[in-house]
Amino acid sequence: AVVGAPLAGNGAGAVYVFERSGENWSEQTRLEVSSGDANGSFGFSLALSGDFLLIGAPRAEDEAGVAYIFRRAGGSWAEDQKLAPNDAVPGDNFGFSVSISGSNAVVGAPFAADAIGLIYVFQKGGVAGEGGAWVQVAALTPDEEGAFAFAGVAVAIENRTLVAGTLNEAAYVFKKSGVAWSQTARLAAKDGSEAVNFGQALALGGNTIVVGAPLDGQGAGAIYLFERATAWEEVRKFTPSGEGAIAFGSSISLQGDRIVSGAP
Repeated sequence: AVVGAPLAGNGAGAVYVFERSGENWSEQTRLEVSSGDANGSFGFSLALSGDFLLIGAPRAEDEAGVAYIFRRAGGSWAEDQKLAPNDAVPGDNFGFSVSISGSNAVVGAPFAADAIGLIYVFQKGGVAGEGGAWVQVAALTPDEEGAFAFAGVAVAIENRTLVAGTLNEAAYVFKKSGVAWSQTARLAAKDGSEAVNFGQALALGGNTIVVGAPLDGQGAGAIYLFERATAWEEVRKFTPSGEGAIAFGSSISLQGDRIVSGAP
């Protein structure tokens, strides 16, 4: 398990790695970056895939943002590569969201391009996919969105499918064909304007996408379940039971047939 502490060290940030032995979890190591920005917020976003850990630091370098790949070898974690977009601009907040699947990594920069937002895809070894360094292979933005969409506020990738959230009540699905990524679907809630901040959090697994709308229901929050047969369709909406729930859907994890959602 990995836990981010982006405010540690007066805002430089840190990440803690825990391992389980039997029924007990214990801290294995604390990760930092030697060239860390004093206010970089390293650990703001995290994604783990096999022996690779992707960590966002969206406030680094005048909030242009960076991300770091750590690799596990022999039971120890070490920094493997620092990622930054080819067109980095202060204020873009690259690293606000991250996801990794095999040799593909995706990093959101929701404040880029007049806050339309950009989603950057990196591939280990570039388009040839033959190992080596992680190389930027795409910079994506939804077709239908304008300024202040904040595309990339949340991202998820699995194999050749990528989904990116916005704050305009929509999430977008991209598919890789050959070496190119293209938009294939726009997801929106059936109840429309009630799904406030739909797209702020999401999770992807197989033919299922879960999208959070933490301001739905006057702030109680909700999550929406989409499934794909031939096309992506909303099949269910979940709302919190009981009274006093706030911002349900702010964070989401999907594992098999189980969904976990935070309500901070």
